[in-house]
Amino acid sequence: MSGGVQPRGRGQGMWTAALIKKYHDGTKAYIEDNFVKTKVKVDCADLALSYLVDFAHENSLPITIKYYASKKWQKYQIKAKQKDIANAKSYVNINFGALNVIDNTKPIAVSEAKPGDLIMSKWAGGGGHTRVIIEIKTGKTDGDASVTFYQGNLPAAIPIKKTETLKDIDFGEVTDKRPRRWRFEAFT
Repeated sequence: MSGGVQPRGRGQGMWTAALIKKYHDGTKAYIEDNFVKTKVKVDCADLALSYLVDFAHENSLPITIKYYASKKWQKYQIKAKQKDIANAKSYVNINFGALNVIDNTKPIAVSEAKPGDLIMSKWAGGGGHTRVIIEIKTGKTDGDASVTFYQGNLPAAIPIKKTETLKDIDFGEVTDKRPRRWRFEAFT
């Protein structure tokens, strides 16, 4: 399932700074309203991916998710005004996981981290874990930063909220032990 990014006029369907700020600002409410309060179970990557897809759809924004398959990089695209958004979201949630989230995000400085940014882990053997930041407080060092996040689990669970310092989070094999942000610039 794929769809090309729709042609657009000036400023339409673009991930602008204002829309990215809106994305960050809406993170906590989205997770709490759509998963925690309603007791909807979700795995860790689907928590992050669901918010991304729903936010993009509500704001008429495209998404392009890159993934590796058949020995090459490929792209799955959701149009800015995708009509069958439920099918597109289902496809994303079934076919993409934490390692795909890593592939579509970039490390950022701890001081730049905001709600909606992610803490990622990668395990030997191909697994990973996604945590969605809802608050971060800097410390004396980057490792002392206090991060409050929601995470789903496998098997799917109602997201739980945790607070840990960055130095206490197990990043596994992720070499750059910093928060990560979606590559919004690659979505349009």
